[in-house]
Amino acid sequence: MKLFLVFASMSLGLWSTQFCVGNTPLVLDKSTISEDVWPYVGLFIDSTSDVGIEDISTFLFNYNKPENPSFSITDDAYWITFDVVNEASSEMGWLFEFAYPTLSEIQIFVYADGNLQKQILSGLYHQNEFSGLRFRNPVFSFDMEQNVPYTVFARIKTNSSMQIPLKVYSYTGFFDQDRRDRGILILLIGILLTTVIFNFTLFFITREMMYLYLSFCLLFIDVHFFIATGFIGELNHGIAPLWIERLRMIAYLASDMLAFLFALYYLELSKYSRFLYWLFIGSATGFLVFMIAAMIPSVSFLSLNYLTGILHIYIVLVIISGSIAVIIKGNKTAWYYLLAVSVFIFGAFFLTDFLVDGWGRISSFRMGPY
Repeated sequence: MKLFLVFASMSLGLWSTQFCVGNTPLVLDKSTISEDVWPYVGLFIDSTSDVGIEDISTFLFNYNKPENPSFSITDDAYWITFDVVNEASSEMGWLFEFAYPTLSEIQIFVYADGNLQKQILSGLYHQNEFSGLRFRNPVFSFDMEQNVPYTVFARIKTNSSMQIPLKVYSYTGFFDQDRRDRGILILLIGILLTTVIFNFTLFFITREMMYLYLSFCLLFIDVHFFIATGFIGELNHGIAPLWIERLRMIAYLASDMLAFLFALYYLELSKYSRFLYWLFIGSATGFLVFMIAAMIPSVSFLSLNYLTGILHIYIVLVIISGSIAVIIKGNKTAWYYLLAVSVFIFGAFFLTDFLVDGWGRISSFRMGPY
């Protein structure tokens, strides 16, 4: 049996020498403004993370892949491949974009006639830089002669959620879409900043601590959003990429800690339930501990990401059940809090799906903030 597997692997390797993946090629012509590459992609998951480009031709890529290129947090390396043909003139340029700013490292290999034509490094660890420019999302391009078939391989490894939304644009199409996306994202960031300023003003007028906690909670949500959507990568000229990942995590944990403190005051838990009061105090303290852990380089960032997936569920359950318990005990104003939290959670999911499915490009929150 082992001899058969070795023979089959060697045969497949010889058959794949010219990198013929046997899939329908992506055809680009003068009418192409943008195109989703994912339907043309073959997928291979390297659970060992040891497979290199010199070995990849001996592995079979799966074209019966999930329809949505959204995967969970994983330590595996993901390989994708696709064939592309440029039927427009050789002078027409194309930009490929992975529409997910926090992919850690992407290695791209371009082949023509079985020969390596170009190797490109991209991703957060390379500051999403290409041709001397920094982009919000990882982008790459290569010269394509007319009617010459090219095969592209990409190896993706990340500490964040594995998302591989890949599109190709004409230069004009890319920058038109980028302007629209930036306008929407900047509007959302501005709305969050407005609420921060509003609640800071309420704090200075009333001197009630809950407004201060809410202000900083919203501020850290805004910081997290700013990092997760890739803006910090364009502006940053001094922060190491590894610390950008950790700053995103710290901002997220800080916002959750402050959300518990705000709820503690607004729901008057010390008056209505000592158990809930200490549960919320303990939760806020726990988030503070996780936040400190995220600042320590030796603590596995991937492990912290796994933990946040559990914390998402914990936060929603504790805050909603706590609100209902306080309402039952007679705090009628808790209805407003419960309504606001429900609208926020629903709005976050609705906005996520609208951004992803409506424009098919922005996907920073498809699987949550990580």
